[in-house]
Amino acid sequence: MGGSGFKTRQAAAIVVCVWIYNVLYTVPLAVWAELKFSKKRGVIRCRSGDEDVNYLLASRIVNFFVPLAITWASYIGIIYKLKTSINKANL
Repeated sequence: MGGSGFKTRQAAAIVVCVWIYNVLYTVPLAVWAELKFSKKRGVIRCRSGDEDVNYLLASRIVNFFVPLAITWASYIGIIYKLKTSINKANL
């Protein structure tokens, strides 16, 4: 019966694209970062030298809200499918 959801391959392709996008968006931070060792705490910190505030803000928003929106849309689709299948089973 017709359906308005994603097929499994389409959903997997979207998830893969989001992961690739997040990795590519975050790579510059990892490449240009400086590793600093703290003798007091015994930990290594990763800090970027000249932090571009706009880039950091955009990367944090995009890397959080895009996956969040896709996850919410997926959950809404799953809930919708469950409700319609329960309604069909009750008839």
